[in-house]
Amino acid sequence: MAVEISNRQRRTRLDRIQIAALVTAALDAEGKPADVSIAFVTSKIITDLNRRYFGRGNPTDVIAFPLHDTAGGDSAYLGEVVVCTDVAADEARTRGIDPIDELYLYVVHGLLHLLAHTDETPAKRTAMNRRARAIVRRFREGQRTRGREDGRTGGREDARTGGREDGRTGGREDGRTQGRHEQAET
Repeated sequence: MAVEISNRQRRTRLDRIQIAALVTAALDAEGKPADVSIAFVTSKIITDLNRRYFGRGNPTDVIAFPLHDTAGGDSAYLGEVVVCTDVAADEARTRGIDPIDELYLYVVHGLLHLLAHTDETPAKRTAMNRRARAIVRRFREGQRTRGREDGRTGGREDARTGGREDGRTGGREDGRTQGRHEQAET
């Protein structure tokens, strides 16, 4: 399984190793190891994509571009997830949560879209967001456990402040997000 990561923004420092590990954990949790690309972009870039593919002139949190019909395709490459770090940082600040956790939720949410999960109805949205939060929570718990086993203190570099992780995934208890993500049809 290959994870290609591109960074077209400067606001948030990214740990490519952790992001690749998150992607691997999410795909393994879904039983679908595959190749995927993850792009981290600015509000301007994601707004341009949102306008081009959806006719909407506003920023969104994540857009998923599936390569093929995930239900029957045989390609090992699922597609690309485009994540807006500006939206993640702003949303995290508004809600008082860790920006990396918000970013991780967007990555996993986009991956679930590549795997044909949908959030077209409130019930499907709730289920999908709960699944994304559970995957991120499990990944974060594994990080803390590995940190203790390695003799580390459990602290880590935060996206902007160098602060310690607080273990929260940033998801609402009811499973809702701000609903600004999109999935491109291919």
